[in-house]
Amino acid sequence: MTRISVILLYRDTPSTEEKLMLSLWGEADPSVETLIVSPGSTDSICKQEEGVRQWHITYPQRLGWGKARAIGGSYAKGQILVFWDASFSLRPDLLERMASLVESGVSLVLTHPAETRVEKLNNVWLSAITLNRMLGRADLRAASAYAGPCAMDRSVLNLVGSETLAIPPRVLVACVQAGMNIASKPVKGLLRVYADQAGDSGVIEDTLEALGCWIRYKGVRGGFTDYKRERNASKGLIRRNRS
Repeated sequence: MTRISVILLYRDTPSTEEKLMLSLWGEADPSVETLIVSPGSTDSICKQEEGVRQWHITYPQRLGWGKARAIGGSYAKGQILVFWDASFSLRPDLLERMASLVESGVSLVLTHPAETRVEKLNNVWLSAITLNRMLGRADLRAASAYAGPCAMDRSVLNLVGSETLAIPPRVLVACVQAGMNIASKPVKGLLRVYADQAGDSGVIEDTLEALGCWIRYKGVRGGFTDYKRERNASKGLIRRNRS
């Protein structure tokens, strides 16, 4: 039985040494499978066996990075799915702690930067803070399903479907709507790893889409109070501009 599926997201094809390390990892823990997802030169999605419980899934580069999550998630067999951006060094200890949280009843485990220097926050983290506050989950701080390691129970995948994994903020919104247990762990080094995404507009677009889903669910003010301002009462009192 596969306990954990680790979906490793590579921007480039992993090296031979990295593949060997993952094979040794698979030999050490037979309940873990690893799926390496990376851009390739194929015209369609291609899955090849690379080692012990290890597969390499390639896809055309034009499909985009978010699609890699959806592709990897659709092939995963584990009860726990862990998405790991390979630009952040593999840490089996952190992976195991996140998996243990899921097994203890947490449906979605996110990570946020342990550092708190506001001037270092870019679009990735500021978008996460905005979304989390709108969802009434300021306790999640800058936790993002978009960046950093993320673990989820298979029930989350069953709820949202593989396609939605391509838009990580929507996964978080769906979990909040469903009343699922969500937690976040502080991790050192995330600010440095994602510093080069300061100009990435994709995360802003995905966050806006997720906020749109939340507003449709909660109403035009996203569930926040109007403080009884009675704005409608003033409509007849405001002087119209003369033509």
